[in-house]
Amino acid sequence: MPLARYPYNNVARFTSPRPLSIELLDLVFLVITAFVAWHGITYRDEEGETDMVRLLFGCIALLFFMRVLFVDVLEIF
Repeated sequence: MPLARYPYNNVARFTSPRPLSIELLDLVFLVITAFVAWHGITYRDEEGETDMVRLLFGCIALLFFMRVLFVDVLEIF
């Protein structure tokens, strides 16, 4: 079927009109929050115990990472 028949099939929707500086800022934010999430979730002290504060902030960083990845970078939601 030709695209003209379906007016809501917009191919240009997947192109990002945002400036490059915002996309670069998103990528830097993703790298930093991925490191914070990984460190906070996998951290163990000398006795092998987890720190609840680091685990909490690691989970919060993971939520922010997933939000920016899916909403801003991949534009899925």
